[in-house]
Amino acid sequence: MAIQDNKYQAMKMNILNEGGNAIKGAQAIRGDLALDVANEVIGKLKQKWPSNNFAPLGSTGKKGKDQMSGDIDIATDIPIEQAEEIKSWLANDNTVKTRGGFDSNFMKGLKILSIGYPWATRGVGPNSHGIVQCDIMFVPNVPRAQYFYYSPDFTKGQSQFKGSVRNIFMIAILKNIPFQEKPASEPFPNGHIRDFWKYTIKPQEGIVALHQSYEGKKGQELKTKHTIKEDTYVVEDDPSKFTNFILGPNATEDDMSSFEKMWEFFNSDKFYNWREQRKDKTVKDFVEDLRNENTKSPEMVDSVIQWMRKNSKADMSQLLKRGLA
Repeated sequence: MAIQDNKYQAMKMNILNEGGNAIKGAQAIRGDLALDVANEVIGKLKQKWPSNNFAPLGSTGKKGKDQMSGDIDIATDIPIEQAEEIKSWLANDNTVKTRGGFDSNFMKGLKILSIGYPWATRGVGPNSHGIVQCDIMFVPNVPRAQYFYYSPDFTKGQSQFKGSVRNIFMIAILKNIPFQEKPASEPFPNGHIRDFWKYTIKPQEGIVALHQSYEGKKGQELKTKHTIKEDTYVVEDDPSKFTNFILGPNATEDDMSSFEKMWEFFNSDKFYNWREQRKDKTVKDFVEDLRNENTKSPEMVDSVIQWMRKNSKADMSQLLKRGLA
């Protein structure tokens, strides 16, 4: 269930699908300096586009000096058709030219303009200047992007896990919310499911309804499901309503602020009343997606599962110990 629009390949979410190493020679920047650079770039863009919206995304500005930021992510609602104009505007900035200019890489399909931004502080030494990849992401709604491309603030100790863990859990919950808006088709003669609907996320649009089917063009049963793209429709596009849609009417924004807070809420009586019927599958989906999205970091996955075991009610702890996760 991968996110299909722009920077996150999976808000299963490794939730930022980096433009990758789009700029040769770019280096990570110290966490406590990243927000200053982001604000410098935003300030220069606001001189030209004062009526547009901008915001740093992900962990930019949420890491201390002992952590590094691989790149800097900035959302804007400037139309993507003006990407070349943005590049030209920044390239001709006097400060940028003084620092030697920059390389860039426009990835239209991902809706990202990557630039190797030359940054500098008033200090001296290895942490006083450099080239950092700055990814300008073109989005239709900046608050929506801030919600989906979220990271806890590590300078405030909001979480011990990166933002993608929270986002993967968010997806697992969404796809297990009982779908009642449209009925499924009659099953195949053997009783197997023919099709089903579920909720998921498209960062460019919001929370959407997805129609998936095991039926082939000739009515035959297929081994793998496929998405009927033309049936997809937006269910909710207002960021102020996302938390209550995902966690239920009793949730607050604080309950969505980290994986730990979400897990606590999920295991409480405040969560949706369907939890008891679907908690096993929700947790199984979460752990499966977490593993699939972090194949190179099995130790991180193990640390999340261990934390879940220690911070669960008896029934959920036993569920995890039985090998479901």
